[in-house]
Amino acid sequence: MRFILTSRDPSSAIALKNLILEISVNGEHQLKLITQSPASEMLDSVLSDHVVLNTDNASHEPKEILINSFRTFMPDVLICGISGPDSGIDEIAIEVAKEVGVPSFAIQSWWGDHNPTCGVLPNTFLVIDQEASKQTRKRFPEAHCIEVGSLAHAHYQDLSVRKLISDGVMTERIKSSRPSLCFYGQPLHFLPGYVETVRYLWSSMESRDIRLLYRPHPKETSETLKVLAETIRTSCQVPFNYDTHKSTLQSLCSHSLILSYYSTVCIDNIYLNRSSPKVFNRAIYLWIEDDLMDWWGRHNSSLTIPLVDAKIIQTIQRKEDLKHQIMDCLSPHHLERLTTQINTVLDPSDSPRKSVEAILAHS
Repeated sequence: MRFILTSRDPSSAIALKNLILEISVNGEHQLKLITQSPASEMLDSVLSDHVVLNTDNASHEPKEILINSFRTFMPDVLICGISGPDSGIDEIAIEVAKEVGVPSFAIQSWWGDHNPTCGVLPNTFLVIDQEASKQTRKRFPEAHCIEVGSLAHAHYQDLSVRKLISDGVMTERIKSSRPSLCFYGQPLHFLPGYVETVRYLWSSMESRDIRLLYRPHPKETSETLKVLAETIRTSCQVPFNYDTHKSTLQSLCSHSLILSYYSTVCIDNIYLNRSSPKVFNRAIYLWIEDDLMDWWGRHNSSLTIPLVDAKIIQTIQRKEDLKHQIMDCLSPHHLERLTTQINTVLDPSDSPRKSVEAILAHS
């Protein structure tokens, strides 16, 4: 079979890489990869037939190249990620596949996620679990969903957290008595509540003996980061410094608490802990600003996240609770509780095989 695969966003890129490795095992299939940044850099050496598109969707380039690729490569199947919060190559690819009659499969990395800007649905969503199917069909009753597990975390079974420790990735955190907190950014600076969430976090940690770092998202610009840094530095006494680890995986292994608004890194962190012989940190979503939650509500049908409902990922929903809850999550009993809870998270290691079987059966 002939596959065209597309990706733009980081979580989709990781999931797609795991799927490509599975499809390529027997060498029977032909694959063409079409990406936009930041996925382009993440998938740079995965396939030799790799087309990198301009990130400016205002131009006609992405759709024209996709139409030409479908015409010349003549794929049997499209496999794509899901871009957000704005549209990307994935949404254009679904539209083109629909026009030329090629079945499309979208990899979902978040429960119920789909960007409907192209006006059409993929033929099939490859989703994490039963709750993801439920939420997707709630938003789009006509959606066809197949539960395959979390493709983005299938490779975690091969990770050795012990080796990461021995290689020194976690050395600074282990040797230091100071807890290390890292907030993982997202390209949402256009929402006042996003900047306020970061500012309030930094101001709440004043007089606390901790390290507090910010890890930029690949889609955050130098201009928005400069404004954010200046806002923090002029209003807070806690230094505003960046996490500089080369990979997200190394970064997640290096901190006591993982903080974000709704980034999938918190989910990554849970699967990372699941693959470790011993639970080593926790993840928290900061939902303390109304405009952020209103924005979420406009882009999602539900705030239901199974890992949050099960309290595997913590949430803080009131400003007055932030300082207390963060310090409480640093206590040993929280890690002991997570050790029991983590066993309820589904093993994702078989998701590439399940995905390929589903694609071949429904193409």
